[in-house]
Amino acid sequence: MRPRFGAHVSVAGGLPRAVDRAIAQGCEAFQIFAKNASQWRGRILPREEIREFRSKVRTARLGPVVSHASYLINLATTSPALRQMSLEAMGDELDRAEALGLLGVVLHPGCYTLGSEDAGLTLIADGLLELLLARRRGRTMVILEHTAGQGTSLGATFEQLAPRLALRVLSSGDAVLLNTYAVVADRSNAEGMRFAQWLSSDAGRNAIAALLTSGQIRGFTLWPIDRPGDSPADRPR
Repeated sequence: MRPRFGAHVSVAGGLPRAVDRAIAQGCEAFQIFAKNASQWRGRILPREEIREFRSKVRTARLGPVVSHASYLINLATTSPALRQMSLEAMGDELDRAEALGLLGVVLHPGCYTLGSEDAGLTLIADGLLELLLARRRGRTMVILEHTAGQGTSLGATFEQLAPRLALRVLSSGDAVLLNTYAVVADRSNAEGMRFAQWLSSDAGRNAIAALLTSGQIRGFTLWPIDRPGDSPADRPR
């Protein structure tokens, strides 16, 4: 199935308005904030708004649709208070995405600040395991975003995201996790060539959910990928 081109669209005026904007911009897929990205807590989504959003997405045959998690979330932190707040906020993001029928939630892996890279990756993986295992019946994916890697930010290399972090998450052997990992890749850095080689491998094709483009193209492409329980009728055409 070919990639589908889209953009991040505003939810100002309510979630259904995001669908209108995606249609107006000629999107095939799109990304939203399901809550304020700079706050820990978000407003309660009315059932009527959720129903209208899902109905509009279905009628317009748009998809995949993803949300981007709050920028405050840091699953790699060693601070117990910040980690607990991050877990609760990410759990809320997953629950919102599940209610809205989204493919997944895009998440910045986090910054380890104190400690080491390995310890930070372990904290992220353990946090994702905790969140996903608490939602065994859910279909929403966690989509880890490839970052520039400034300072102690994790996710700058595909070695961190795909082989190391993903394999740790999947090593639990729990079937519910086998289709819940994906990667968003940013090609704006010097790893473009290595990324192209990795993407051509089986591991790359199975892990990529979306590509963020840079330069004059402001948008992204979304690969429709299977989730547990998907059927051909569920997939966009």
